[in-house]
Amino acid sequence: MADDDNTGLLGYVAGAVHVRAAGYREKAAKLRQMAETEPIRRLRTGLLDLSRQYDGIADSIDPTRER
Repeated sequence: MADDDNTGLLGYVAGAVHVRAAGYREKAAKLRQMAETEPIRRLRTGLLDLSRQYDGIADSIDPTRER
């Protein structure tokens, strides 16, 4: 029974990590989309930088998933 409890907990934690990482990747995608229509280069560059940071966070917490 204890092994089943540990497996369930690990599965829950792994699933939660995937959900968090997916949220960061979604934010990164929205920032890239915003950057596509941003006419001011400095702001566009900032948006793209933020998107890379969000992708980096996602990769650091869920390195098994590729974009």
